[in-house]
Amino acid sequence: MGEAWWLPPDKGTMEVQNSARLAFIKNTLFTHDGSCWLWKGGKTEFGYGRANNGGKGIFAHRLSWVIYSGKIPEGILVCHKCDNPSCVNPVHLFLGTTTDNVRDCVKKKRHINSKKTHCKNGHEFSEKNTRIYNNHRFCRSCDNIRSLKYYRSKNGN
Repeated sequence: MGEAWWLPPDKGTMEVQNSARLAFIKNTLFTHDGSCWLWKGGKTEFGYGRANNGGKGIFAHRLSWVIYSGKIPEGILVCHKCDNPSCVNPVHLFLGTTTDNVRDCVKKKRHINSKKTHCKNGHEFSEKNTRIYNNHRFCRSCDNIRSLKYYRSKNGN
């Protein structure tokens, strides 16, 4: 690796202002060991870096992607492999849809609903009592109760 291995290349796929490139370098804590590059600039309440490109606000990890990897297709997210919202290391980032991001979140047990062990009626989300449909968990006990109520309402029981 050269002396300035971390210098962002000019990908030319999005208009990235030189001032944004300089601010990126100034506001990033670079590491040589492959760990997270931490954003030292402004952050959102959730820890995502906030940057500026030509007067327009942009998340720092999205700016990193554009600088190092190129264009971000419309409607596509820049997601973190490392689950660190302040990380701007392009090796830790990947492109994906909202569905991809939620699946990644669920797979890593970070999604708020994946931490729930019981449904809203107190039934356990066990393997036997859980039905998954369209990436959502449903309680089989509640399904059965709902079905029984519907059956009784239709049959006058």
